[in-house]
Amino acid sequence: MRKLAIIAIVLLFAANAAFADSEEYVVKAKLDKVVRSLDTIKTAISMYVMEQGTFPGKADVITQANSGKPLPASSAWSDMGFSVYPTLPPEVLSLSYVPFNVQAKGGARSFAIVLVLNNIKPGTIDGQLIGFSPSDDMVITGPASATSAVGDIRGLTALTFHYGCHQMNSQPVDSLVTNFFTFAGAPMVCK
Repeated sequence: MRKLAIIAIVLLFAANAAFADSEEYVVKAKLDKVVRSLDTIKTAISMYVMEQGTFPGKADVITQANSGKPLPASSAWSDMGFSVYPTLPPEVLSLSYVPFNVQAKGGARSFAIVLVLNNIKPGTIDGQLIGFSPSDDMVITGPASATSAVGDIRGLTALTFHYGCHQMNSQPVDSLVTNFFTFAGAPMVCK
């Protein structure tokens, strides 16, 4: 009987450890889904840059309410070639495209995409703000054409992004988030 109790305790500890590991895998899978959902937007921005020589200049927000619905005639998303709002996964409460006049390398204006995370991990990840924008060290290759305007970045061959986050309500950001979104192998910086 005593051996049975010891085996039950050992199995309980093993199950508890396995549950903690599986919870971490579920969180990482949800964060991966968020990153994959951004691929279409990153591609659209890159195509816009190749065609227009700058980043889109209009601010716009996608929420779960307008996700996948028709766009108004003039929006950042329609400028990027979308006919409907990009679809958000349930793990993203909202996504904002925020242009700003801070100049990136080559003189072009820049932007940030800001996500509000949701349905990932209550208490530590849900509600966190994650932002990404072009890296300051993005590589611009090829000579500017004679007709390009100052700040034209049509020679851009690779658009690299860096991530950052904002602490909400003074609670620390979950290390799963900071270690998931990395730039050049370093964890994301949160302020």
